[in-house]
Amino acid sequence: VVRIDGALSAAAADALAAHVDAELAAARSEKPSLDADGRFGPVLSRTNRWDLKLRRGPAVDGALAEVLASGGVAKLLDHALGDEPGGGEKKGATLFELAALVSDPGSPRQPVHPDTPRRPGSEAPAVVTAFVALQDIDEEMGPTLFLPRTQSADAHEKFNAPEDGGRAKAELLRTTPHRLGLLKKGDVALFDARLLHGGLDNRSARRRRLFYFSFKDDNAAVRPSESIMDEVRRRYSLEDCAAWG
Repeated sequence: VVRIDGALSAAAADALAAHVDAELAAARSEKPSLDADGRFGPVLSRTNRWDLKLRRGPAVDGALAEVLASGGVAKLLDHALGDEPGGGEKKGATLFELAALVSDPGSPRQPVHPDTPRRPGSEAPAVVTAFVALQDIDEEMGPTLFLPRTQSADAHEKFNAPEDGGRAKAELLRTTPHRLGLLKKGDVALFDARLLHGGLDNRSARRRRLFYFSFKDDNAAVRPSESIMDEVRRRYSLEDCAAWG
């Protein structure tokens, strides 16, 4: 996981935050159920927390293109997902998720989890995710907890070991150093989707909004994400999205 400061301008972050608030209010008014109408993804710990799928539009398109152009984000994604080790034929990366994570005051802590599993025999990531802060995020607002280097085979083996009654998992979570996603408005946390992480409880009186997107290695066999609208699923390459702005 790496933090890139100031990847999105304050004006673009404010515009997208207002757009997210309006879209969330409309979606909740029209379809109160989180499973209705295809607007919400299956976020963990749903009380006062929403995974709102985003449609294309000026605020969304402009923000995504701006982040990709900032701080080498597109180059990092291309290196992680598009480059074939050893100089072989270049692979491609496709937009995999496009949504906003919103947690209001009172949202509980999520269990630590990876977003994608390990692929047997592969060290390369299948999916890389970007969390972009649409306002400053402090410790009271329930920042994302990251466990660095837990994308490894050893960490996943311990995390998923049921035969010992969860002792290996408990030891892993207890002894692994952690980092908090304390981001300023416009900062981005870019991470391997296999990394163990989870949103903490929002103990503040403020809404926390994360614009997030991910890209997938075209050659990777990964279960399709539910956090993207059907109208943009499997349609856009990294190069396509970089040109949206």
